[in-house]
Amino acid sequence: LVSAGIATGVSVALAHAVTDVQGNPGNRPIDTTPSESGLPFHDVTFLAAIDRLTVSGWLIPRGGSETAVIMVPGGGLNRLNGNAAATLSVAALLQKQGHNVLLYDPRGTGRSECARCSYGQFEMRDLVGAMELLASRGIQPQRTGVLAWSMGAATAMLALESVAFGALAVDSPLGRLSHKTVAMNAAHAMSLAGPSASAIALAVRSGGFLAARALWGMNLHRDPAEALRLRPVPTLVIHGMADSQLPVEAAREVAAAAGDALVGAHFLEGVGHIGAYSWDPVWYLRTVCGFFRDSLAASQTGQR
Repeated sequence: LVSAGIATGVSVALAHAVTDVQGNPGNRPIDTTPSESGLPFHDVTFLAAIDRLTVSGWLIPRGGSETAVIMVPGGGLNRLNGNAAATLSVAALLQKQGHNVLLYDPRGTGRSECARCSYGQFEMRDLVGAMELLASRGIQPQRTGVLAWSMGAATAMLALESVAFGALAVDSPLGRLSHKTVAMNAAHAMSLAGPSASAIALAVRSGGFLAARALWGMNLHRDPAEALRLRPVPTLVIHGMADSQLPVEAAREVAAAAGDALVGAHFLEGVGHIGAYSWDPVWYLRTVCGFFRDSLAASQTGQR
């Protein structure tokens, strides 16, 4: 009984550790606005689907446009995705090219209501709520693209189970929480050597995942790419080959899941996690914004 109690306690502690986002350094106060980058914006709040949590964000309008791009940050990061200058540069070009742009704080981050991290499973409700907000303003899901980083990619793919949006671009995407993925994250977060990170990953994926399901209803063994496979949309994949947090295999699985809807897959030598913009901002803006320009135009003319 003592051993069982200890094992249960360890599992609960691990579940808490991997789902707590409040201490993430990227989840810091938002101290800038789009206006400082010369962009008009509206503060918006909306309700997430199903559990109706309050989500906060910015809508950068483009007058007369019936298209939009929603930007979904990585895990534990607020709407600025850990790099305000890069995020707002992407938003500025998307707006200049004719799209409304919506940035928001996923649950548990920024100014949105507190919640635990579920690696996309519950965060997808925030994204569906964002689609509902845009639809209330006359912008339909099929005319809406999603640009997502890291865990945001899992959020976006899982959202396809509820709403078929127009296009998806993923940068350093999180797929399923495989042993390798969890071990890489443990090694990065805790500065562990390979064997120690592997042991932590084994404990997390067995006891920690089980506790998370019992306590909060999270099935952390799900594969987000399966949702994309079942409902493919035009997809762009970007991943750095020097990513120390997520394996490149995850991005290859996402690209394979898109099937014939895959527009492009770029695997960049020497680039780290969410590092493609810093590696070459001009290439990044041209590639990402050009993808949405073409994909959302095709959705309007029925060419998809």
